[in-house]
Amino acid sequence: MTTTQKIETRKWLVLAGATLLYLATDADAPNFNAALPSIQEFFNASAAQTQLLTSIGGLVVAALVLLAGALGDLYGRKRVFILGGLGLIVSLVLQALSPSIGFLTFMRSLDGVFSAITTPLAIAIITMEFKGNQRAMALGIFTGAVALGESFLPVLAGWLSDTVGWRSTFAIALTSAVLAVILIKSSAVESKDPNAQKLDIGGVVLSGLMMLSFVGGLLMAGSNGFGDPLVIAALLAAVVFLVLFIWWERRVDKPALELSLFQNPIFLSAFIGGFALYFVYVPMNPLMQFYFQDVLAFSALAASAALIPLSLGTALAGPFAGKLTARLGSRGSTIAGFATMLVGVLMLVPLGTSTSIWIIALSLGLIAVGYGLANPPRTDSLMSAASDDVAGVASSANSMSTEAGSSSGNALGMTLAMIFTRGALTNLGTQAGLSSDEIQKAREVIHTALSDATSAVPGISGAQLDALFEGAKTAASTGLGLTMLVMAVVLLVGGAIVWFGMRKPNGQSQSATE
Repeated sequence: MTTTQKIETRKWLVLAGATLLYLATDADAPNFNAALPSIQEFFNASAAQTQLLTSIGGLVVAALVLLAGALGDLYGRKRVFILGGLGLIVSLVLQALSPSIGFLTFMRSLDGVFSAITTPLAIAIITMEFKGNQRAMALGIFTGAVALGESFLPVLAGWLSDTVGWRSTFAIALTSAVLAVILIKSSAVESKDPNAQKLDIGGVVLSGLMMLSFVGGLLMAGSNGFGDPLVIAALLAAVVFLVLFIWWERRVDKPALELSLFQNPIFLSAFIGGFALYFVYVPMNPLMQFYFQDVLAFSALAASAALIPLSLGTALAGPFAGKLTARLGSRGSTIAGFATMLVGVLMLVPLGTSTSIWIIALSLGLIAVGYGLANPPRTDSLMSAASDDVAGVASSANSMSTEAGSSSGNALGMTLAMIFTRGALTNLGTQAGLSSDEIQKAREVIHTALSDATSAVPGISGAQLDALFEGAKTAASTGLGLTMLVMAVVLLVGGAIVWFGMRKPNGQSQSATE
């Protein structure tokens, strides 16, 4: 084997290692959720304990995402990535051995610490290894492989939980993490910022408080609504910390995040484009789960099967993103992805109880394909707009964008769906002859047990309930359709910013080939 062939082989082994470790963290949440009912029953966990168990990891990731890139640039991206992977392995073993719900919750928080370290550095390591057309191709394969894992690994986790026990589900991420560390240790080349001198503690702390307040506020909004005083306080605190973060970063010599990066229109537009993509793509799963299970009364297994196009489309499209980028340039292929997603989202606007499952599958497939085509060249453009010396921080900025988009989309998507559904349901209740108090009581019952509504809501006749419940599904479908319209607007705005921003000063679009 020639030296060139050895280098090429080494690069693809690095891609495999980075993908496996990213998958060990990114697919860990759906894997964990698949085993959650068994965990909740085993420990007899309360609703509050379960909520904390499922959200603690995401909060920690949001708080520490900038730290990972700064540490990688300062001490070496390979070194920090491997240390994060080893920490993740230890936390997964201890989670599987958890003797109590409190211990498991603490270990989930540690899982979040190591996930925050490895997630952004996976992108940084890939972009350091691959250049030009190969980078877009590698990022496309990375996106497709992660989507494929997210599609099928939760099914495996659910099967293991049911047949072997919930503790066995951690073996999935554990195996992936061990293989990843071995591959990165043996194949990756060390890289860091030669000008980095010390860690910007103030910037890291302020960014952590900003993201923690923002994501925490959105998590609370998902259950309590945006009018809740705690939600308002958390989001206001996020704004305050953002202002303080910008002020601090401008006054220190070596900031944790080079704000000058955002003066580059390519970097800024790719950053905003990432927010828009994740705002739409990530909440599509819970929104459509609600539609399939609560509106169409699908079983959990049938609903998961109906959602396969949402991940399979990305898995199939991702590897082709590099070829499309070579033809159209980064801006052209990103816009093509945005446009494809937009068509899929608009197809769901007239969603109803009688909408063909094949139409829904096609729309979900288009959304997934669009995401798979848009995200690799967008990420490539963002990372290419930053110098290799600050690749870790640039990747952390990318993670901040996507994390904010995911959290905002999840919170706002479900909140808007509920608001639109309640409005449609109120109109239906009025038409059925119900008072406002009776409508409110029926709303509460509909969400939990439609079949027991007659006995659970005294004073409402069976005929009135029939009229109300028959229209409830239509109301929910209408609410989801209006939510899709809002998401289409977000895609339009994000796509417009990418179109005008992701171009070179001379008017030519940014291309991965250059």
